[in-house]
Amino acid sequence: MKTETRALNRDAIKYIAIIAMTLNHVASVFMEPGTWLYESFTDIGYMTAIIMCYFLADGYHYTHSKDSYCRRLLIFAAISQIPFNLALGVFSLNILFTLLICFAIIWVIENVSGSTQRNLFVTGLTVLSVIGDWGIFAAIFTIIFERRRGNKGQYQILISFCYCALVFGLFEYLNLSGNYGYIAAIPHVIFETLPLVAAGLMMEFLYNGRKSDRNQTFNKWFFYVYYPTHLLVLAGIKALMG
Repeated sequence: MKTETRALNRDAIKYIAIIAMTLNHVASVFMEPGTWLYESFTDIGYMTAIIMCYFLADGYHYTHSKDSYCRRLLIFAAISQIPFNLALGVFSLNILFTLLICFAIIWVIENVSGSTQRNLFVTGLTVLSVIGDWGIFAAIFTIIFERRRGNKGQYQILISFCYCALVFGLFEYLNLSGNYGYIAAIPHVIFETLPLVAAGLMMEFLYNGRKSDRNQTFNKWFFYVYYPTHLLVLAGIKALMG
């Protein structure tokens, strides 16, 4: 399928990811774990992190200023941290800090020449990412996207997403099998990994590889501003509800 005929530009996909993330956070803050609605909202939100990792790995090579990109991540990660902790009741760093570590991983892959030294730095940063939301997973997703970047074979984007989904699914199976049993954990893992595969299908067959021609400045800043704002709103509602 030619990219000109595809319906979704980068900004449209980012808005889809934002909606999915919001559903996940609404479930985490307000819904009862174990219910069908909670599980559905939570699982849908899993597509957000992998999409953001893909755009990070792709955008790293096209940004006019890597310093500015890194600085934006750091500033909004710092702004978002308290709302993140208050809304979700967790004490890890938020996803923007994780993406900042992923940014550093790409920089190492691109700029450190010795393979042993490069692998040590990448491994160290991957381990460090555990302190952030989607830690380890986001780092592995980013490495997969970066390593497979430039592959020209058919369905390479979808294959990369499927690799990521496989890694995520294996980790989740090991985690959930202790709670549900080896067989009963399988449908839970399937439903958790399906949004990652769905994200890959969207990127492979619907993404046209372009930015929106309209409201470019607004689109550039919206996610950065929306992230701490929606967390602050959720934390405020949560406080009002006691």
